Amino acid sequence: FTMARRRVLPHATAPVAVREATLQPRRTRLPGGWFWLGPLIILVGSSIYLCLRWDDIPLRFPTHWGSSGRPDAWADRSPGSVFVHPVMGGGSWLVMLALAAGLSRFTRRIYSHGTAQRRESRFLRISQWILLGAAYWLAMMMGTASLLPLHVEMDSTLPGWFFGSIALEMVLAIIVTLVLIRTGQGGWRLEGGEAIKVQSADAQPVGDRTPDSAWKLGLFYYNPDDPAYFVEKRFGIGWDINWGRPAAWLSLIAILILLTVLPIVLLCVVGHNPNAPMGPAVIETSPAHGASDVDPNLQEIRIRFDQPMDQSDYSISPGGAGFPEIKGDPYWADDRTLVLPVRVHPGRMYEIYINMTEDRKFRNMAGRMAPSAVIDFQTSKAISAPAQ
Repeated sequence: FTMARRRVLPHATAPVAVREATLQPRRTRLPGGWFWLGPLIILVGSSIYLCLRWDDIPLRFPTHWGSSGRPDAWADRSPGSVFVHPVMGGGSWLVMLALAAGLSRFTRRIYSHGTAQRRESRFLRISQWILLGAAYWLAMMMGTASLLPLHVEMDSTLPGWFFGSIALEMVLAIIVTLVLIRTGQGGWRLEGGEAIKVQSADAQPVGDRTPDSAWKLGLFYYNPDDPAYFVEKRFGIGWDINWGRPAAWLSLIAILILLTVLPIVLLCVVGHNPNAPMGPAVIETSPAHGASDVDPNLQEIRIRFDQPMDQSDYSISPGGAGFPEIKGDPYWADDRTLVLPVRVHPGRMYEIYINMTEDRKFRNMAGRMAPSAVIDFQTSKAISAPAQ
């Protein structure tokens, strides 16, 4: 885009001197009004429900599912792990609310009267209603996800409704995009000559009223002299941020804090002793998690941790798919690697849970528990000849 812009700049038309202004105060009423409290009520309601049923939440529950549809990550019951979804939903709600309010107050308007002005205002209102709808959708998704610990078991597959919600989200995204195309710059401006002309005798094009020199690389608008925070995109649909305004940078920092830093703090700090040594983690398994066509002559499974372990005990349990036949006592090949002698059969799926029991005996030398993990693999149907 930048290369193409550089080539066409010598053919650019002179900036238009015609400007429009209105002496009437701008309407800043937020479409939706009190309905903006709905998403917050949903999130607060789910949080209150979790508090009331705190004792019913398992001490350990799945938090992530792999491509096979089975859980591959778990978390302990703590305020950070239980309430992370409502907090993230609340941050998203604040971002949506701020954007919708900002569009009413801080956008640069192109037209001040006539059909073009009405279409421009209609597009802005539609965008604000879409933000409200997105806030409700995210609140329902986050609120529902926060209740999963009450309804899924340690080895439960991902609920089917989750895939349906993803499909519905894609359909809604397509519909919203089509609506924006129809009502946005590509719709109302190109619909009829009056939408791109100044309604005066000379009928000169109005343009977007932003100096070309303020568009860095033709993509980023930086103009400290422009009081507007949002300016119309030069191509595409919607608005760009005026990075020449300090409030734009402050808003970006606030969004990053709400959507990234705050959830990370909840997950990593709440209920965590920063002075305690780092817990061990599984860094390698043989066979690898998710492996297929594993040799049916497999005689041992190896689990390797990232640090020296307490070799006095271990915690291995069967998964839902199947458990290999144990052919001897597990032993430590070194201070980081546990070896499990097994016998497997051709054409079968096996699943082994690591540190999934309540006592979770895999610990490092300082006594810190390892997080749960899983080994999920499939043996091939053909049996290869054993090595001589």
